[in-house]
Amino acid sequence: MNLRIDSVEVINPKRKSGSSPQPGNLYPYYAGYSSLFAQKIIETVVLPENSVVLDPWNGGGTTTTVASMLGYNSTGFDLNPVMVIVAKSSLIGQNNLKSIQPLCLELIDLSKKSLALPKSDEIDPLKIWFQPSSAGTLRGLEKAIQRVLIPGPYRLLKDRNISSEVSSIAAVFYVALFRVIRKLLVKFRGSNPTWIKTPSCKKNRLRPNDKAIYDAFSVEVQLICEESNSNNEFLDFPSANIPELNVSSSEALPLPDDHIDFVLTSPPYCTRIDYAVKTRPELAVLGFGNDDSFEELRRSLMGNATVSKKNIEASDLWGDECTIFLRRLYHHTSRASKSYYYKNHIQYFDSLYSSLSEIERVLKPSGAAAIVVQTSYYKELLNDLPKIVGEMGESVGLKTSRVNDFVVRQDMSRLNKGTTKYRPNKKNKETVVFLERN
Repeated sequence: MNLRIDSVEVINPKRKSGSSPQPGNLYPYYAGYSSLFAQKIIETVVLPENSVVLDPWNGGGTTTTVASMLGYNSTGFDLNPVMVIVAKSSLIGQNNLKSIQPLCLELIDLSKKSLALPKSDEIDPLKIWFQPSSAGTLRGLEKAIQRVLIPGPYRLLKDRNISSEVSSIAAVFYVALFRVIRKLLVKFRGSNPTWIKTPSCKKNRLRPNDKAIYDAFSVEVQLICEESNSNNEFLDFPSANIPELNVSSSEALPLPDDHIDFVLTSPPYCTRIDYAVKTRPELAVLGFGNDDSFEELRRSLMGNATVSKKNIEASDLWGDECTIFLRRLYHHTSRASKSYYYKNHIQYFDSLYSSLSEIERVLKPSGAAAIVVQTSYYKELLNDLPKIVGEMGESVGLKTSRVNDFVVRQDMSRLNKGTTKYRPNKKNKETVVFLERN
């Protein structure tokens, strides 16, 4: 039986600034939609019992957390391991929550007493922003988390299986450490809030003392407990409905064909928001940074600001809207339109098309997908991503059954004052596109 898409309740996906904590919001980031939006859709789509809900760009875990809270099986993937840890932290249960504060004291004590600080010449990505002594204290806390909560000898998380080895309890402490580092690095925030600058020289690196770091860690753990407690209805899941969260690409989902009943997701926007750079401090905690690992991850993430070394060709299968937009972009008189910007958009659309093909493959014949996308502009050229998603979906075997538009009052492109030269009064729209197996 097909899902009743026409009766689904759709509200504005945007989170309200300053809103109270909610599921999937212990560590919010720019692209997330609200848990209430996800709840309304999943409740009113009327899924059969034992349905499986998928988010191939799971981010902070809003979809999987809400789906599981409503009693459905769910699975989420994200290629950025930071976001998998953040999503896991949202699954902390009421019983586990009671042990967090005592564990925090144990971790700090262990870090102080038994974990030696690294030598000044030891390589650690945290030393991009911190003096060796402070980087050592932060790394000592991370080592303590592993010593107590992750079995086996210590290894950087970039070399571990996060999906199977990092519990929701361990994830909570990693998120607390992320929050500490993010607040310590406030002086390195630029005009673009998604980027953290790096010090121009070693003497400008930060040197918070041990007490300041341990106190900040205790405060963040306490705040996480309070935020989680404010959402009591979301704290416990039946063991059968605990989400499966994994590090994986949306272009190669490790799922069998015809497996998923419903997809609720939002792919990275086509606005060159570099999600790897945005989470670079958190990735440094996991061990990404001083070798090629960070750049490799960065280049693999959809929507990044780099240009692929692969020669990717535009395809007619992407639809008329995409083809016309790319042609206009290529012939635009603005500098680098034919080179960097054209290639960057080509790789974005190639990844989007491959991901939609995967969504079609894993959906059951009666399944459907709700995909949240946003329009954007290249100079004055409208990039109508909702329409492009619909046409790409048609090409891979997914028909558009419903579209809901919402005006975006504020968007990141307005940070660049030069955009007003090309489109002073034009606003983006955020759209929920419903696709069904055709």
